[in-house]
Amino acid sequence: MWGLMAQCEQKTLFYDAAAEHLETGYIDLASSMTAANRVQYHQVGRDGTAKCYRVMVTAVKGEFTFSHMQNSFLICNAVKQTTAGWKAQLRHAGIKLRDLPPYGKRPRFSLETGAHTVNTTGLAGEEIFEISSSHPSPLLAPGGVSSFTEYTATDGDVIQYQSLSPNAVPVAGTHAANMITQVTVTDGAGAEDNEPLVLVGAVVANQFNVIHEYLQARRGTPDVSIDTPGPAGDSPMLNLFSVAEEMSDDIVEGIEDYMDWKPYTPDKSSNRFDELTEGCLVNSATSAASQYPAGSAVMDVPLGLLKYSCGEDAQVRVDVLAIYEM
Repeated sequence: MWGLMAQCEQKTLFYDAAAEHLETGYIDLASSMTAANRVQYHQVGRDGTAKCYRVMVTAVKGEFTFSHMQNSFLICNAVKQTTAGWKAQLRHAGIKLRDLPPYGKRPRFSLETGAHTVNTTGLAGEEIFEISSSHPSPLLAPGGVSSFTEYTATDGDVIQYQSLSPNAVPVAGTHAANMITQVTVTDGAGAEDNEPLVLVGAVVANQFNVIHEYLQARRGTPDVSIDTPGPAGDSPMLNLFSVAEEMSDDIVEGIEDYMDWKPYTPDKSSNRFDELTEGCLVNSATSAASQYPAGSAVMDVPLGLLKYSCGEDAQVRVDVLAIYEM
C-alpha cells in the first residue's frame, strides 16, 4: 500500500449535490483526482490489477449514503481477466499499447448502467462511451468552484468533466474528459457489437457486464472418481489414510463427495456480487442555532467508483487517504 500523504497531491475533494441537481449520483475518484491534480489517476495498475481507494467521507451538509463494489477476490479477478481480454483484442488487431494515446493505455470501467453515456457527436457517428452527467464535478471547497474547467483541445473539440445527460441535446464536438473502455463482442451468429465495460448490476444488452461474464466463464468442478484413498509413502500426511486395508471402502465412501462443489455459483444468472454493498451513511446535524461535528466514515472503494444518495442541498467532503492494488 502506498499513501498519498507522501505525495505532492491535492487529496481533499468536495461535492455539492445542489450545484449539480443530483440527489442520486456517482463519484469516480480516479477522474476526480485527475481533475484536481492535472495528472492521470487510474482504476487499474499496469498489469490490470484493480486499484482500491481508501477514503474518508465527511458530511458537510445533510446526509449521504454511499455504496460501492465488494472488496473481494472475485471483483479483483474479474477486472484483471477483463483487462487481459481487452489487451488481447488489441494485440490480435495489430494494435500495440505504445500506439495508444498516453491516457488510453489502461482500461476504464463504468460502475453500473446509467453511469455512462453514449456520445456520437463529432466523430462521424462513431460511438464512444463517457462518464455521464450523473457524476458531479469535484469542487475546491463546499459550494465553491469546480476543480475542472472545460477547455478547447487542439482539434477544436470542447472537453468537459462529464458527458451530457442522455436526454440533453447533443453538442457537436463536445466530449467528456474521461471515456469508458469498450470491447468488441461477437454473438453466435457472427454479429459484432462494441460494448462498454460495466461492472455491476442487472445484465443489460449492448454492454459488457464484467462480473456476470467472469462468473459465467468460470469452469465448473469436474466429477472426480476416487478409487483409492491415496498414495502411501514416508510422509505422515500422505499416510493418514494408510490404515487397515479392510477399512478402505469406508474411507472412500466418507470422502468421495467431500467438497465437490465450489463455494460460489458460477452458473447463476443473478448473484450477490452483481450488486453494490453499502459503504457507509454519514450525517451532519445542523440547525439555525447550532452546528454539530460532521459525521465521518472510512471506506475501501474498489476502482474508486462510488454511488451515493442524499437529500436536497447536501454537501460532502472526500479525503483520499491511500491508493493500493487489490
